[in-house]
Amino acid sequence: MAMTQSDKSVALRVHALVEFHGLDLPTLRRSLEVLQSQGKAQLFAGSSDDDMGVKFFA
Repeated sequence: MAMTQSDKSVALRVHALVEFHGLDLPTLRRSLEVLQSQGKAQLFAGSSDDDMGVKFFA
């Protein structure tokens, strides 16, 4: 089965979300901040901690 670049992107996002599933919010936020400092993610502020966004880079 061949995967398109879009398929690979979706697979990476799903894998990343599984890795973070179940973490408490402070640990999740710190993990995402580390990924952002490494250039592997971009955080987007929302109106609350529950409303933040994240974009992962491959």
